[in-house]
Amino acid sequence: MKKTPNQSRMFFAALLVAIVVALCLTPFQAAQADLATNLQLYSSMDNTTPHEYVAYWVDAAGNGYDVQGYNAPAYDGGGNRSTAASFDATTAMTLHNGYNPLLDAGTTDFSVSFWYYKNTAPTAHLLNTGNDQGSGVGGYAFYSNGSGLLTLRMNDIDENSDPLVYDTKVQLVYDTGLENTGAWHHVVAVFDRTGTNTVRLYVDNASEPVSAALPDVLRADSNFTPYNVVRSLANSSDERHGEPLYIGSKRSPNNFLNGYMDDIALYRGALSASDVGTLYNASSLSAGTITTPGITPVMIQNFETNLNRESQTLGVLPASYGSYDGAMKEFRQVTDATRGQVLEVNGLANVNEYINYGDVLDPMSDSYTVAMWFKLDDTGRNQTLMSKGANQSSNSIGWAVIYNAGDGQLLVRGNYAGDESGELAVRKELTVGDDQWHHVGLVIDQQTGLFEAYLDGLGSGANGAANGWVPDENGELLPAVNFPPSTEFDSTEPLLLGHHGSSATNGNSNPMVGRLDDFAVWSRALSAAEIMGIYDGTLTFPVVTIPNDIPGDANNDGTVDDADAKRLATYWGATVQDPELSWWKMGDFNGDNTIDARDAAILAA
Repeated sequence: MKKTPNQSRMFFAALLVAIVVALCLTPFQAAQADLATNLQLYSSMDNTTPHEYVAYWVDAAGNGYDVQGYNAPAYDGGGNRSTAASFDATTAMTLHNGYNPLLDAGTTDFSVSFWYYKNTAPTAHLLNTGNDQGSGVGGYAFYSNGSGLLTLRMNDIDENSDPLVYDTKVQLVYDTGLENTGAWHHVVAVFDRTGTNTVRLYVDNASEPVSAALPDVLRADSNFTPYNVVRSLANSSDERHGEPLYIGSKRSPNNFLNGYMDDIALYRGALSASDVGTLYNASSLSAGTITTPGITPVMIQNFETNLNRESQTLGVLPASYGSYDGAMKEFRQVTDATRGQVLEVNGLANVNEYINYGDVLDPMSDSYTVAMWFKLDDTGRNQTLMSKGANQSSNSIGWAVIYNAGDGQLLVRGNYAGDESGELAVRKELTVGDDQWHHVGLVIDQQTGLFEAYLDGLGSGANGAANGWVPDENGELLPAVNFPPSTEFDSTEPLLLGHHGSSATNGNSNPMVGRLDDFAVWSRALSAAEIMGIYDGTLTFPVVTIPNDIPGDANNDGTVDDADAKRLATYWGATVQDPELSWWKMGDFNGDNTIDARDAAILAA
């Protein structure tokens, strides 16, 4: 509705009053009535800008074993395999969910089929679970060496590799006239456990496969049990589920393939020579290509259905406060049954999954609160949830929230000195893998010198020992929850979610697997009641709004009102940009990088 001249005069008068009042307010006089007060960053995890999907391939068997390409392996429109995936000696693939116990050969009938093509001669690993890390490692590995010899190597779960004790390595090599480069080759391995108890290796539909026996293995208890082609869980990167499947490289990563792969199929059941011929002669591959009774497709990758996600393009995680948009890599926005739109990450599928806000929002010597909702899978490994420094060592300056798998506890720690004298930490038991959401918070109160953690609304208290929390054991420095007021916490490391390392490109030995929601940072110490209010839902975050650039609407809430006048008053006369705000959010509506009467006139109009 258009304002009348009288209404305009009244509004401008009210604006001047608001400016005077706002300029007179001190931080201690300002009300702290809701979560918007001193809110520096709020990422709702809603309406994220996704990746440019181009490298996510669908499992045609329908079992969800989709594969994710690193550096975006692409379609190859030519060649006799049509839609093969292209690898350029720096690319690789693995399963997007990282969990694949059904893709291990184990002790039952199992078959593997795939096509490969090498552009260059060096050794290239093609398809691996575990054994790619060495001949003494459980699992299997297919690779083509520099001379073109195709090798299938495997070991038992006990990973015996000393021939003087009990060597369980098995290796099959096909060396009959294979062109090393410039030609497609079809490979099939059949683990026939209920028939001949052998493994057979076919290349290019050979009538006489290479074969080897898989004899029972003498165990530590002096009993013989079947040869088990799987890496032990204790030695796997995922200690709860098993070793990920890698395509086109080793896990290391090295021995990358420069070439193509196509029509990768894993079956429960032992393929016959006739089945091998069917796969070799098929012009395309689907779950119905093999119809032999007793043969069940587990994973089919024909590279014909692409979810169009480019794995190396950073998506954007918008924040409605403070201009701290986060760069997200490999995260997926999903709709959670409990919390709606959230972000999902699997650090075991890709060790570069993270959200990175950059080197911003250190506590410094101000009071500080950081909080987030999370749900973790049980991987048997430590998982870093969020950090601003301190995630690699308790002697690193900053703060971090880490789940420790060894003792089943959530560790919240900080450090202000860079050595043992500045360590602060509390722990609390946490059950993961139960499909339950939890809320974690950290309050650094510079007035009281208290470092307090919260889990599901319950804080660690004045001595770090309330509500099931315990001070982290730190030699004689107990309890490690207090610090001198006005102490500076200043880390040069980025603010990270789901990543363990001093930067977004290194580390991540503690990959996170789970979901995140409502990450927020305040430049004040939230009260215990406010933390509980977030947990029980009685307090809610401001509604995230997309910037609309309405003249005078500094906070982009869709309305020009006294809140915008106070924002303009706060920065009145400014000629230097606040590093935490855009010029618009400071009140510069005419774009001259100065907050003055011309901006006030725009707001009043």
